Amino acid sequence: MNMMPPDPPLQESCPVCGHTHFVQGRILAARLIDAWALNAEEEATIERQQAFHCKLCDSNLRSMTLASALMTHFKYEGVFEDFCREHIGFRKQRILEINEAGSLHRWLALAPHLRLSSYPEMDMQRMALADDSHDVVIHSDTLEHVPDPIAALQECHRVLRPGGLLAFTVPLLPTRLTRPPDPDRPS
Repeated sequence: MNMMPPDPPLQESCPVCGHTHFVQGRILAARLIDAWALNAEEEATIERQQAFHCKLCDSNLRSMTLASALMTHFKYEGVFEDFCREHIGFRKQRILEINEAGSLHRWLALAPHLRLSSYPEMDMQRMALADDSHDVVIHSDTLEHVPDPIAALQECHRVLRPGGLLAFTVPLLPTRLTRPPDPDRPS
């Protein structure tokens, strides 16, 4: 019998709150696994991406990754909640959060110049915002819902000031492109 070693821990501590206990949950329903034609490896990948989370603050991997990206950009070492409360440079930033960026929103909301917009109410492909009007644009698992994600990313670039930061996540299957459910297949 060929036994594979267990996966290494995904995180030593949560970059959002600093807690060291994590939970691997489940989010995929059988009908989605079937509709997306996921094999066991792909199912496990999605479960790690979406359902592995901090036991204390409930941040999943995508939230942890976004928090780490923001703190790295601003050269901050510590936890995200302290970063949002204390980092003077970050607190001066004009931030556009498109949809709530998972568990990070409650901390991003501490920033005095945060603008929260929701897709599809705000069309990411044609944002009614001025050029160079934001220092940071952040969104999580939103682009896959936009008809033209390239146009949405171009718009994010347009509203960012030169040197600004665009931080986002998209659901990813490393083995293939995701595909929409087969309309002829019962769900």
